[in-house]
Amino acid sequence: MRELRSALTGLVVAVPGAEMGCARLLDGLGAVHTDRRAAAIDDVQFARGDGPCVEAARSGRPVLAAVTEIRTFWPEFARAAREFRIRGVVAVPLVERAELLGTLSFYGRFAPEAEEVARWAGLAVIDQVRRERGAPRLVR
Repeated sequence: MRELRSALTGLVVAVPGAEMGCARLLDGLGAVHTDRRAAAIDDVQFARGDGPCVEAARSGRPVLAAVTEIRTFWPEFARAAREFRIRGVVAVPLVERAELLGTLSFYGRFAPEAEEVARWAGLAVIDQVRRERGAPRLVR
């Protein structure tokens, strides 16, 4: 998981507007976070089963949202995000061969191109997960 945390930290730099990130894996590998705020806001969503990261996992589609615009959809998430001074989120599902592996989330202030960059970042995370499982790499 140390390699995944290192990869995540590098990806945060690559996503326009990202300040922190989280990769949450559903196969028992757990979650990695770049800092305690990312861990806390991610935990709020998955504990309640509601929020943009949970929605990305459920729908299989990326979610890019400003916190001020999502109060009515996810009030608990919006409240926690304001508390942690998070202005926006981009969450992408981590999917390989139609199997949901988890979610990749970035928190900060985002430009529209952040969603596309986050999708590419998701491929890098899937590749890192495959390496940690001992499977062949997708990206070379």
